[in-house]
Amino acid sequence: MPMQRLLLLFILACSSYFTRADQVTYELGSYRDKSLLTYSESSLKLIAIKGGSESVLCSSVISEDTLAHSLEFFKEAGIISWEPTYFSEGKLDGVVFKLSVEINNVSISSMGHLDSAPKKHLQLVRYFNQLLVVNGCSKSI
Repeated sequence: MPMQRLLLLFILACSSYFTRADQVTYELGSYRDKSLLTYSESSLKLIAIKGGSESVLCSSVISEDTLAHSLEFFKEAGIISWEPTYFSEGKLDGVVFKLSVEINNVSISSMGHLDSAPKKHLQLVRYFNQLLVVNGCSKSI
């Protein structure tokens, strides 16, 4: 019986590892009005959220190489070593960012107020806007 439980735990651990999808998600804005960019191995989507309702600004099929290129950019720009949070002390509202990356077993998770964001944050937004242009999107973050 203990061997069966051990085998079941192993199978569950492996299945969660193999089902984890490579993806990048970036949000910028306030609680009610923000832009949401998400892309994975084959698709890219830019969504505007205004007053709680969502509208798709752009949806595109992308190259398989996009995630690898993004990971290279994140490493070169030092984004891979960003802190988990960059919130201003005592500030409860304002423009915030949230970055979530899962590519080739590399995870990046960072969020905070825009005015406390790392110096390379603007470079990150430029990269995402270039990515949108290259993939035929006329809108930007």
